[in-house]
Amino acid sequence: MACAGCGNPQVPSAIGSKTGQSSSSVSLTSATQSRSSATSGAVRNILARMTRVYIGVDGTGWGFVGDTLWVTTNNGAAWMNVTPLNLPSGTAMSSAFFVNARTGWVSYTEGIGSGTNCGVLRTTNGGHTWAATKVGVSGSTVFTSGYLDFVNSSDGWLTAVVSGAMGADQSVLYHTSDGGAEWADISVTSGLPSGGLGTENGVVFLNGTDGWWVGGTLFKGPIGLYHSTDGGKTWAFQELPTPSGLSLTQVENNGVQVNAPRFFGDGDGVLTLTTATGVAIYSTTNGGATWDATITLPGESNAPQFVSLSTAWRVDTSGAGVQITHDGGKTWSAIEMPAGYSGGEFYMQGVQAAVILGEGNTLWRTADGGKTWTAITAIVREP
Repeated sequence: MACAGCGNPQVPSAIGSKTGQSSSSVSLTSATQSRSSATSGAVRNILARMTRVYIGVDGTGWGFVGDTLWVTTNNGAAWMNVTPLNLPSGTAMSSAFFVNARTGWVSYTEGIGSGTNCGVLRTTNGGHTWAATKVGVSGSTVFTSGYLDFVNSSDGWLTAVVSGAMGADQSVLYHTSDGGAEWADISVTSGLPSGGLGTENGVVFLNGTDGWWVGGTLFKGPIGLYHSTDGGKTWAFQELPTPSGLSLTQVENNGVQVNAPRFFGDGDGVLTLTTATGVAIYSTTNGGATWDATITLPGESNAPQFVSLSTAWRVDTSGAGVQITHDGGKTWSAIEMPAGYSGGEFYMQGVQAAVILGEGNTLWRTADGGKTWTAITAIVREP
């Protein structure tokens, strides 16, 4: 399961520390070891403040509430607080990634001001216990956040964001092949532009070798992103066809965001491009070796969330409703939302399944493409 995932020749170059691998690892318990049922008021408070939520097709998901981490294994019907206990003062979690209900990772920063470190927490028992590994440790470096991507329980990447001069962030890329126990710095690579790469979304890998670096907004042509075929050691610019209705003058004036590619199986994939005039959709059937500009959606600002090469869900620009396509974006059908729905976060799980995290403590789930909805009353477990 992936948390979802462009080159930017305008931002500073990627940098790397001199420490080749992680330096230390410690074990931690989590808040689940002393939990109790929360009141309905606490449920509403927690769900209302939950951010960076992901719920996968198998019903497993996670979300952050402030500096706490919560997981679900039943489409959001129940949430458990699995925040690691006894983290050092000044520790902040920035992203999570689970490949199944038991195995996951959380990136974190530790410290305040100059000398801030970054690291990764990992669990193999659904968050009941965690092991912490410091990854980036460098005298005056200030790590501000990190983005995780794993293709299985062993192979993963961490894009650690480093605060740069004049507010311009830089990035350090690490790789693990043992599930996060050890991390190697592979950020000093060839093929990167002199201006560097964006850091907003980190890297997205299809397998252990093929990956794409995605990030900041482009303000200069050509449009494209960076592709690696050796696990991130070297990169090459991959130009995208300019979509219909978009000129390079518009790119320079308004900027273009190349969004993270998503892959389905070994070869099929989709990426979207968000512009001031609409959204463009690209597709591949050869594992990202080439991308074809297939559809342009004029006037749209919300990029569709694809769950297969042909099926995608999107919240319309006004935010009032949800639409679905089964032909790659050529045509869209409005979905009748559940009675009582007045807004909320929408999470696509698959071709037919989706979850809405609504107001209060109510969730809705559909398993038939939005034809019918089932209301779920969520409960939470707190320390």
